[in-house]
Amino acid sequence: MKQKNIINGWLNVDKPQGLTSADVVNIIKKILRPVKIGHTGTLDPMATGVLPIALGEATKLIQFIENKRKTYEFRIVFGAETDTDDAEGKIIKKCEKIPKIDEILAILPQFIGKIKQKPPIYSALKINGVRAYELARVGKAPEMKDREVEVFELGISSSLRGADATKQSILISETQSPIDCFANARNDTSVLLPASHFLPPIITATVSRGTYIRTLAKDIAAELGTLGHIDYLRRTKDGVFELGNSSSLREAYATKQPILTGQITDPMDCFANGRNDKNALIPNACFLDPNKDLQSIKNDLLNQLSEIDFVLDDIPVLNLNSADALRLRQGQKIPNQGNQEGIYKLYNEGSLQAMVEVSDGLIRIVRGINL
Repeated sequence: MKQKNIINGWLNVDKPQGLTSADVVNIIKKILRPVKIGHTGTLDPMATGVLPIALGEATKLIQFIENKRKTYEFRIVFGAETDTDDAEGKIIKKCEKIPKIDEILAILPQFIGKIKQKPPIYSALKINGVRAYELARVGKAPEMKDREVEVFELGISSSLRGADATKQSILISETQSPIDCFANARNDTSVLLPASHFLPPIITATVSRGTYIRTLAKDIAAELGTLGHIDYLRRTKDGVFELGNSSSLREAYATKQPILTGQITDPMDCFANGRNDKNALIPNACFLDPNKDLQSIKNDLLNQLSEIDFVLDDIPVLNLNSADALRLRQGQKIPNQGNQEGIYKLYNEGSLQAMVEVSDGLIRIVRGINL
């Protein structure tokens, strides 16, 4: 995976809440630099979970895995809609209806299969070259067009019922408004839940690329005749990457001691400026163990690298003799000899050499790999 001081492979990162996907990439780049780096499957800052990071030649394989299925856990706060469709936005509408578990279970099958979604205005989609969230922030809410996505699995993974049966409050006493309870509970641990309602369930969804869980949650709430937004979102799987074997990052901002040199007043500065400033600092708390030096942290990351072809198990190998393989590597097309059309892996002496395509009776290289 590491040859001639060049790093090639994959990191499966458990993205912490509060960082953008670009922040995580920037941190890793500064730890391992110089290295070419990229990621697949952007996560919102509020979201946590699996974020596949490609290093070196692995960045050339992103296009072959970014359409894989993704699995999420999320929680809907019923009775309130926010301008961002998540807990980071402002509540813009309220509704007194809080659905029961049985009601939620009854309508979930309606969202399985190919469905139409209207992406949230606070998203990274570009409208005439401008990010939708940039337009929304200046009061120019863009008109988002419906698009087709697919939900493969959808169900409740856990829930805590209230006292619908026992008439006893979940905690100690009751609150007058369940909406206020859910809206405030994120920041006030003393807020209590009313006896007549339940804690919102954790829902699990396996979906296609491009599916917005915020929109799915909002649409589920609408189908139930109420409002809703998410206050918890965690990706547990992205293709072959699973949460169980991911690398954990410590919560950022816990310390203001940089792991590089110098001092910073606010660790947030490293994320805000780091994308354009190669000298930007990284808070010690961002990675693994704040008591380790930079080289130790780097070694920890390198030890967690997966092989570059780890992500390609579902793509068949194309067997060619050394002469034909060389011709392909030189940019030539060669006649196909009975292989079905599609994408293949090409190896030479056990090392991945290229991704190739068989079509129209010919074989050509789609992406060369230099290992």
